[in-house]
Amino acid sequence: MIAEAPFKDDGTVKALWLDCDPGHDDAIALLMAVHHPGLELLGVSTVAGNAGGRDTFLNAVRLMALYRSDPSIPVIRGSDCPLVKEVKIDVGIHGQGGLGGVQGLPSLSSPLCQPWLHPAHPKTSSPTTGPEPSLFLYTLSTIITERLNTGKPPIHLAVTGPMTNVALFIRCYPHLVKGIEQIVLMGGAAGVRGNRGPLAEFNILNDPEAAAICFNTDIKVVMAGLNVTHQAIFTAELHDRLLSGKPHEPQPSSQAGPSDLKRMLSSTLTFFAKTYASEFGFTRGPPVHDMLAIAYIIDPTLFYRRVPSPGDAPNAGMFDADPHSNKDAHVPKSRSGQGINSLGLDNVDARGSDDADPAVVGTAPKRYRVEVECSDGLACGATVVDFWGDRVEHEGWGKGGKNVEVLENLDCPRMWDIFFEVVERAEANLASSAQVREPLGAGHDGIDGRSGPSSPTRAFASSRRDTDPSTDAT
Repeated sequence: MIAEAPFKDDGTVKALWLDCDPGHDDAIALLMAVHHPGLELLGVSTVAGNAGGRDTFLNAVRLMALYRSDPSIPVIRGSDCPLVKEVKIDVGIHGQGGLGGVQGLPSLSSPLCQPWLHPAHPKTSSPTTGPEPSLFLYTLSTIITERLNTGKPPIHLAVTGPMTNVALFIRCYPHLVKGIEQIVLMGGAAGVRGNRGPLAEFNILNDPEAAAICFNTDIKVVMAGLNVTHQAIFTAELHDRLLSGKPHEPQPSSQAGPSDLKRMLSSTLTFFAKTYASEFGFTRGPPVHDMLAIAYIIDPTLFYRRVPSPGDAPNAGMFDADPHSNKDAHVPKSRSGQGINSLGLDNVDARGSDDADPAVVGTAPKRYRVEVECSDGLACGATVVDFWGDRVEHEGWGKGGKNVEVLENLDCPRMWDIFFEVVERAEANLASSAQVREPLGAGHDGIDGRSGPSSPTRAFASSRRDTDPSTDAT
């Protein structure tokens, strides 16, 4: 039983632009962006990353159609390649096309997709003939200029793929950066090893020069790196909760079964779980990396850090690629009697209990000087966090300053409550929609219902795969 609502409808709605490369975890982030009541999604831009540029754009269109997004929200195909280096894609994790194994997406011929594939107003949506970063620049600059001229609040910019599009905007429109409240990115790794390089996380490695430009911009930048995203594991228990609609209660066989939306999410996370097990050895489920960028914009208090220790050393929990893998280890009891989690934080006290132990109470995330290694070599794409403050030249944002707020710890239970509230809200919106509905598993460009597993929950329990993870993408 949830003691309180995961979010409050206090009338404060944050304007959001999402730059992404769908991608299984991008699909979850996009759902949050479309259906959370505290967000107003102004537009979506895509970039090559988890798949090629054409695929990530078409994936975004299908997802927007599936989620019954407002057709007036632009979806724009941005850059298909990094600023300097050659493009990299991640077939081993996301399958062919970027959404391997996903069931239930509408076909490109569906009327639901047409507002973005054949827009009535070409200046606000993108055709599929090729990359159009100039259209992204025009659209976002127009939106920000209008908001500045009318006194509207700055927008929040979430980036869940390589940062190429955002770097282009900063270079082309430096005078409009003041119209951006913050850049919240999923990328980097603070004090942990990389996932697609010895020291580098994939999004940063794909375009380190673009990341360096964004990090050194004189506005707030927030980094959700692998050290925190690997705490957000979508476990089999959460999967059961998704399918049943209630915490820890599997779906009774007498009921009709989960909705089309939940079946789509189940297939998405099941495929992701398999590839993360085979590629990285994650045995309890996949991390939903990109969702954390949206979660921070919704509620920054989901993220915290420990009271500084002598010397302000990095969080020891950062050095475990999967903090939940030691779940069977001895768990010491705290004063609250609730136990201390794998990050050394009290499960209750860290959220601000009145009798919080000052040794473990959580504090707001901290700003550090972060530099990106752009030269070729083993360190290419590394996000070098100056934990000790040795290279800080000033206290402001931007080049030479404490330029990045580095997220360290996450209140996972509260974040999952928000996620499930959004799923229920999305289902209600889809049920009331009068638009055309398609049967689950409609075929489209190589992503269809046949690629999904026969038993999602059993698939979550499997820790390894005997076959190439990309073979299920069909």
